[in-house]
Amino acid sequence: MFDFDINFDWNLSINFRNKLTHARTEMGSIISELQLIESGLRTEFNGIGQDMCANAIQTVATHYQIEVLSRLNNMENNWPVQVITEIFNN
Repeated sequence: MFDFDINFDWNLSINFRNKLTHARTEMGSIISELQLIESGLRTEFNGIGQDMCANAIQTVATHYQIEVLSRLNNMENNWPVQVITEIFNN
């Protein structure tokens, strides 16, 4: 059957979850900051190409929000499956 260590280090998994939570929080902060910069460009720098610059920043923020943050959230949701996979793959 399955050969795995019954003394699996759950602290390692808790450490993984803590790092994941920290990464998610940091990514949310980066996205918020990019959105603030984009908004400021649109309102405070009229007539100097602010729309092109703001659109580029918005594209980056949207990418981080949709691709990166959603993947981090998905990892959080699948955490128990990842722990079980880790147990059986060791």
